[in-house]
Amino acid sequence: MRILVVEDMIVQSRAIARILSPYGSCDCVSDGMEAVEAFQQALLDKKPYQLICMDINMPRMDGQEALRQIRGIEKKCGMTPGKRTRILMTTAQNDPSNVVAALQGECDGYLLKPLNQDLLSQKLQEFGFAKKTPDEKKPGPAKK
Repeated sequence: MRILVVEDMIVQSRAIARILSPYGSCDCVSDGMEAVEAFQQALLDKKPYQLICMDINMPRMDGQEALRQIRGIEKKCGMTPGKRTRILMTTAQNDPSNVVAALQGECDGYLLKPLNQDLLSQKLQEFGFAKKTPDEKKPGPAKK
């Protein structure tokens, strides 16, 4: 699974990537603009992200705007809700206006920081994601 972590605080970004690493390969970017660019590039490369964990308060472009733009790109590409990237907002913003805006922007979940590893794992299970098996974690010999 490919995962994009969108977080402007490098310590938080690394912590989230460390928690998610058993589930797949993590790329990290520091703002919403970089997230939209990485998302578009992944689609062009035909290696889309299955999960995006995104903060809200970031420089240049916040997570709410990035969420809207990513969902817009998916709609233009004809992606149905069942095929689109799962987007989990991971933020310290617990005020109702941010929660409502994220849900209206069609995020798939909303977790407050500091992240609780058990809650995050539960959310990933709800999304149908499983930890990588030992065979997926390391490259093996080519199969014939």
